[in-house]
Amino acid sequence: MPTDRIPIAPLDGVAFCPTPLHRLDRLSAEFDAEIWIKRDDLTGLALGGNKARKLSYLASEARERNCDTLITAGAAQSNHARMTAAVAAMLGFKCHLVLAAPQDQTGNALLDRLFGAEIHWAPGNDWKLLSDEVRRVCDEVLSVGGRPLEIPLGGATPVGCFGYVAAMAEIARQAGDAGIDFSRIIFASGTGGTHAGLLAGRELLGVPAPRLHAVAVAQPDALPKIVASLAERTAAACGSDASWAEEEVFVDARYWGGTYGEATQGGLDAIGLLATLEGILLDPVYSGKAAHGLIEMINSGEIDRSEPVLFLHTGGAPALFSSAFSGVVTAITTEDRDL
Repeated sequence: MPTDRIPIAPLDGVAFCPTPLHRLDRLSAEFDAEIWIKRDDLTGLALGGNKARKLSYLASEARERNCDTLITAGAAQSNHARMTAAVAAMLGFKCHLVLAAPQDQTGNALLDRLFGAEIHWAPGNDWKLLSDEVRRVCDEVLSVGGRPLEIPLGGATPVGCFGYVAAMAEIARQAGDAGIDFSRIIFASGTGGTHAGLLAGRELLGVPAPRLHAVAVAQPDALPKIVASLAERTAAACGSDASWAEEEVFVDARYWGGTYGEATQGGLDAIGLLATLEGILLDPVYSGKAAHGLIEMINSGEIDRSEPVLFLHTGGAPALFSSAFSGVVTAITTEDRDL
């Protein structure tokens, strides 16, 4: 199994695994389809999400390198920032978060402060501005004798990707136990780490299926190259010489809405539908858009209704309680859904 080849062990207690995998009976009945879900919104750490798997390895790296401070960056409603702050609190690290303007004090940003992180607001939401500010904060920590680990956006490093190498093996075991062969896994992709880990994990398992269907929520033109490179470096760290051409990495750019972090009507409709049919909370930035893609592809016939598909729920629900989305979220009604 690929987990035997991962060169670093995750820290126990950071992510609650395995997460449940089960059929969405009411949603399947609604569309006369075969829809399953992998509940990585239930990874436990700080209200859950896919970043817990990555941070279990990244925190292990920080321990091995004798770091005392975690530094990362993200949007004001970054799930990755929230969970980095939580793992720092849990393990006794200091934590600095560089967040993009405009400043927010609700949702994930509220939790960042609750976990004790020191927040540095960048002057805008340009990724270069964030990177420059992260570099400044790192230098400041070093100047006073700190030992920082700088974690890139989304935890998208080979070490972070080990979390989804392991998740791919976990999915294979659970699917085998359930006696089902998924044709594809549908999930949101922003910085590419989850996608790269799944891709490397599938290679290490030695199986061509299921197809990985990444629904872009940011930078769709850049993602194939980013994911191919990251998957190759992740596989190499696990002793594989696998490589991927950019054109071999599939990224679906149809549902992101053209701007990272902004809600789309299709995503909001999907949030309302999963809430009312399954009691499951999605978010407007990531999982809602991926679920919109899933539903739209079933409706259009792109996904055959007899085809067993797995929706990977990567978390993000705290954004529902942010001022950035409070207006659009409260406007969701089942009568208004248009899927």
